[in-house]
Amino acid sequence: MYRKESLKGCSNPRVFEFELDTLFKDMFNKLLKRKNYIFDEIVSVCENYLESHNNDSGIKNIEFKILLLNNKKDKLLELVMEEYLEKADYKKQVDLLMKK
Repeated sequence: MYRKESLKGCSNPRVFEFELDTLFKDMFNKLLKRKNYIFDEIVSVCENYLESHNNDSGIKNIEFKILLLNNKKDKLLELVMEEYLEKADYKKQVDLLMKK
């Protein structure tokens, strides 16, 4: 009654709270009864997502870029060791590589 007509129909909002409590208990019981089904559905959705969003190629691409940057850094270091490049220039170049 309170739910339909607010204070005009019932001056006791506690009645509405009781209805809500009953509704929540009922919904919670239904969830508990279907918990295995719900869990299986969630697992299925997660598996489908993982199968359709394969990130292996992206990971390999990033690993390859890291390898290239490390190779460039090693070459710069060799140039410094052989005194073809000054340390200040080396630091600048390494900073530029790290920003990539």
